Amino acid sequence: MTCLLLSGAPNVGKTSAVYAVKDYLVKKRHFSIIAIDPSRPVKLEVFNALLKGKRKDGKIIHIGLLSGLDTEQEMKRALAFFKKFQINCNFYVATKRDDFEPNNQKNERKKFERILGNLVGEDCVEIPMGKVRKGNNRPNALKWYEQKIDLLCQQFLP
Repeated sequence: MTCLLLSGAPNVGKTSAVYAVKDYLVKKRHFSIIAIDPSRPVKLEVFNALLKGKRKDGKIIHIGLLSGLDTEQEMKRALAFFKKFQINCNFYVATKRDDFEPNNQKNERKKFERILGNLVGEDCVEIPMGKVRKGNNRPNALKWYEQKIDLLCQQFLP
């Protein structure tokens, strides 16, 4: 597997999950950020990042983080960002918005594969994300959801 793709409707936590992956890699796995665009992303702002560190077996790897690939323009911006550094990442974590229109969803997925397929490879595992239920216990439900998504993402990281 070369890519973990987080997909779902707007505001389900896709970009937040990529921020959590970045924080996990930098703080817990001691990866260094080689480049990030924009240079100082604000929490929940769309960003792309190139990280370097060690796999769990000790080998040096590069991981690319791509958030907010909702439009063709954003996909092309991410592609240009990674091409600029001429480093082939061993693994990518990316997001993609689903609009849940059957015909459009196929077109969006094809657009993603056409623009970013050579970058992230065809070996993507897609994790569908959804809204957390509302109610009296929403804060606890949201915390549980975030923890489980973070843990799931960490399990896929090399």
